[in-house]
Amino acid sequence: MTKYVTLLILFNAFLHANAQSGSLAENAWKNLTEARFSSAKGLAAEAIEKDNSDALAYAVHGYTLIIEGNNRDAEKDLEKAVALKPAQSPYLALLAWCYFMKGEDKSEVDKICRKAEQSEKPLKDCNLVELFGKLLRRAVSNPSSGGGDYGLDEATNLIQKSPKFVHAYAIRANIYKLRKKYDKAIADYSKALEINAAFAIARLGRGDVYQEISKYDLALKDYQKLLEAAPSNAIVHNRIGNVQMDMYEYEKAIESYSKAIGLNANYINAYRNRAIAFESVAQTDWADKDWKKYQALGGTDISREAFQPRIYPQGKFDAALAGKMLKKGTASISGRACTSRDGYQWNANGMYITLYPATPYVEEWFELQKKKGRKTAVYMANAAYQYSITVNANQNGEYRFDEISPGRYLLIGDFALEITNTKDVYDGAQREGPAMVHYYHKEKYVNNYNDKLFRFVEVKANGEALKKVSLTRTGRGGCYGW
Repeated sequence: MTKYVTLLILFNAFLHANAQSGSLAENAWKNLTEARFSSAKGLAAEAIEKDNSDALAYAVHGYTLIIEGNNRDAEKDLEKAVALKPAQSPYLALLAWCYFMKGEDKSEVDKICRKAEQSEKPLKDCNLVELFGKLLRRAVSNPSSGGGDYGLDEATNLIQKSPKFVHAYAIRANIYKLRKKYDKAIADYSKALEINAAFAIARLGRGDVYQEISKYDLALKDYQKLLEAAPSNAIVHNRIGNVQMDMYEYEKAIESYSKAIGLNANYINAYRNRAIAFESVAQTDWADKDWKKYQALGGTDISREAFQPRIYPQGKFDAALAGKMLKKGTASISGRACTSRDGYQWNANGMYITLYPATPYVEEWFELQKKKGRKTAVYMANAAYQYSITVNANQNGEYRFDEISPGRYLLIGDFALEITNTKDVYDGAQREGPAMVHYYHKEKYVNNYNDKLFRFVEVKANGEALKKVSLTRTGRGGCYGW
């Protein structure tokens, strides 16, 4: 769920309290409450085609588009819903949220928020008026909180008044999540599921919390449970892909994102996520196609590397070999990183130094860096970057790696250096008597360098202590001043 999910839960609660049963739009809403987003979207579209004056149908359709990340088309649906039912607070709230996500002027967003608050009415189940208004205004005025600085007491009061109102538990769980109180968030989501095991919003929310705290097996368990009830749920397939990305299972993630796209050909966030997954396994042609589709659908959050000339090693990264080499040993490597510029040695003060197992894949990457790195970006698959150890050099450029196993390693870092010097600048000449006098003044200038410092090192046995290992621009020679 996004950090604004509290507003969506509240919208859901409003509909829960006020909806009747029977129409296509209301059936679409029912599918929405069960996190059957694809079905909800389809039913809402069918309802709109049948009756283009059905505000609920437009609101539900817009809701599903927001979840997909398609704010451009969601805005059209929600503006239509508001035009049809201008006094409906949840429609106004979603429109304000959509405007905010698109980067509209904050004063315009705030104006809609105020209108939403003024139009609120008590619900059948319990009164969400005060809580809804506070959370909505807070989410727009302070997006980093997502409404999380307000509402905890109000949500608790709702639970006390209506202890079986599952939406109240979901609201409070999300507030806890925003405050990073994950145990309490999980407890509230679990309580909601205890009351109603079919309350899919709570299961989706709990899965998201599990992912955030790296309990991937539990996250996948919740997501798979949702798929049992709704196998065609594109949102959940996308969520599973996100977990697999976190687990560095890039091929599986690509498969999950592809399922999401197969179920919804305009699922904008799934294209973005799959593009990143393709980049992670160096399939840049496929990544570029997904980035272009993402842009065509209105996406703006483009990867820095997207569409840029870049190359990857042709070999396959061996994660098992890299993992074996990074197992804890008893050897150590220490030394200094330095560069020579403008006639002086400069120690790499504060530089981050990364140790990579020198697998064939890393060796190939390094050779590509030397041959083509000046004109073309050279990358490894993301998984290769994960199998590494990084330390921070001290003010003298000194570093140390401990608990290293025997093997061959690449030590590498980028040292940004700014050197200020002065030079004589000629101002002209003037005759003074028989002599011609030339005049100069001192002028400062700056040289900026970004030097890649490296060294290949081989640890032959456990217990070995390699000392005075210098990282330089050439990978040879040493730093003086030990």
